[in-house]
Amino acid sequence: MRRRRHLPLPWYVPAALLMSATVAPDVAAQRAGTAPAMRVDRLIVGGRLLDGAGGDWVWADVGITGDKISFVGHAFDAKVTAKDTIDAKGLLVTPGLWDVHNHERLEKAPGKLAVPFITQGVTTVIVGIDGFGNNEVAKAFTSWRRGGIAVNALTFVGHGPARTAVMGTDFAREATAAEVEKMRAYVRKGMQEGALGFSTGLAYNPGYYSSTAEVIALNKVAAEFGGIYDTHDRDMGVSYKGIGFLNSVKEAMEIAEKGGTPLVFSHFNSLGNRAHAQMPEAIRLIEAARGRGVNIMGAGIIFTNSESSIDGHLMPRWAPAGGTDSLLARLQDPVTWARMEAEIDEILTNRGGATKIIITEGPKAWTKRTLADIAREMGVSPTEALRRMILQTKGGRLMDMNVDIYSPENVRLLAVKDWMMTTVDGYTPESDSTYTHPRTYGGFTQKITQLVFEEKLVTLPFLIRSMTSLPAAFYTIPNRGLIKPGFFADIAIFDVSRMKGKATYDEPRQYSEGTVHVLVNGKFAVKDGKVTGVLAGQPVRRGGR
Repeated sequence: MRRRRHLPLPWYVPAALLMSATVAPDVAAQRAGTAPAMRVDRLIVGGRLLDGAGGDWVWADVGITGDKISFVGHAFDAKVTAKDTIDAKGLLVTPGLWDVHNHERLEKAPGKLAVPFITQGVTTVIVGIDGFGNNEVAKAFTSWRRGGIAVNALTFVGHGPARTAVMGTDFAREATAAEVEKMRAYVRKGMQEGALGFSTGLAYNPGYYSSTAEVIALNKVAAEFGGIYDTHDRDMGVSYKGIGFLNSVKEAMEIAEKGGTPLVFSHFNSLGNRAHAQMPEAIRLIEAARGRGVNIMGAGIIFTNSESSIDGHLMPRWAPAGGTDSLLARLQDPVTWARMEAEIDEILTNRGGATKIIITEGPKAWTKRTLADIAREMGVSPTEALRRMILQTKGGRLMDMNVDIYSPENVRLLAVKDWMMTTVDGYTPESDSTYTHPRTYGGFTQKITQLVFEEKLVTLPFLIRSMTSLPAAFYTIPNRGLIKPGFFADIAIFDVSRMKGKATYDEPRQYSEGTVHVLVNGKFAVKDGKVTGVLAGQPVRRGGR
C-alpha cells in the first residue's frame, strides 16, 4: 500500500476543534493589533486555504487589490475592509490551476473563452506544445491582449514550424547543416519574443525525420535564453518500427542534458501493452537523472484514452510526407497502398485493433463510432475503411480516440511522484462538433476526486501543489502559483462536497461541478458557479514578465 503524502486535517472539522486548526502566518501580530488597517478591492473570507505550497490547509482570508493578492491572514483581526466581500465559508480556496500541455486555440472563440477549463478552476495554460508552436510569439501575445483571453497563456516555439519554414514539404529526411542553422535562427526569434522554450513532437511529422543531433542543436538555442525543452517523445510505445519507449525516454534526456535545458515530458506515460511493463524502468531512469542534477518533470492525464489526428495515430510517417495531395495520390496507387495497408494493419494491432479506435472529429455519420463499426457498415476491412474515409474527406481533419491505450496502473504509479504535473492535453471543441474527448471538460476535477477522495492515493495538498506552485516554479514564473501577497490573484474556490467531473465518454460535453468562483488576475471568470465571460487572462512571457 502506498503511503499518503502530507496528511491533511479533516475537511469537516467539528466546532470544538476549530480553535486548534492551523492558522495563517502573522496572525499573532494581527491579533496583537500591530498590523495596520488596510482596504482591499475584494476580500475572500471564511475559507479553508491551500496556498499551493504543499502544506496543510489553514483558516485564512485573502485580500485582492487590483490584479494582485495584497493580504493573507485574518481580516477581522487585521482590520481589513473591502469594497466586495466573497463568502467562502465551507469552501476551499486554492491558487488557480495550471494546464501545462494545452491545445486551446486562443485567437478566437470558443478557444479564447476556455469555458471547459475555467469551470474546473484552470487559470493558466501552456500552448505551443508537441512541436506545434510557431515563432510569431510577439504577434500571438498582441492578438491575445487585443482580442481577450479568459486564461493566462504561455507558449513554446516548436520544432515542426521551424522544420517546415526551412524544409517545406521536403522534410522526410535529415536536415543539412545549413538547414539546421536556419532552424536555429527560427527558434531564436521565438525565444527573443518571450517563448518558454523549445518543444518537439518527435512522433509526428515533420519532427519524426529529425536526428537527435538536430534537436540538440535547436535546444541549445533555447538554453541561451534560460528556456525549457518540452517533448512529445519519439516513441511512447506504439510507433511503427519505432525506437522503443525506453530508448525514447533516454533520447529526450540526452537532448536536455546536451542542450543544457530542463526537460518536461508531455502527457508522460507509456502507450500500449508492449510498453506498459517498462514504466518502472522509465521512472528509474528519470529519477537517476534527477539525482545527478538534471531538472526533469512530467505531466500526467487521468484518462486512459488518448486522442490525436488519424494521420498521427494510424498512418506510417512516410504516408503524408509531402502534403495532402501526396497522401491522396499514395492512397490511390495500388502498389503504394499495398505497402501502406500492411503497415496500418500493424499499427492498428499495436493500438489494440479497430474496435479501440473511435472517430471524434469528422463527418457526423462517423463520429462517436469505432473504426470497426464503420468498416462493417462499408463491408470492407478496417484499413480499407480508413483509406476510403481519408479519400472521401479529401485529406480533411479527422480525429480519433484510442481506447484504453494508457494503463490505469501506470497513471497511478506516476501520480504519486513529486515531479509530475497535470494536463488534459485538450482544447475547447467547436460548437458544431458532435463528439469530443471528456478530458477537456473533466480532467482536473476527475483527477482530484478519483485520486484524493475516492482512492485516497494522494492528499489534496500534494495534488493541488502539482497543479499550481510546482509548474509555476518549474517554468520560472515567480509571481504566480501561490496564494501569497504580491502574487497575481489567480484563485479558484471550490465546494469540495459537490466537486464532480461529469464528463464521460458517452456524454463528454458536461462541465464539472463544485467550482464556485474563479478569479483570473483579480477578476471573476466564474462567479457563483456561472461563467462571467470576462476575459482577464494575460499572455505571460518567459520569466513572468
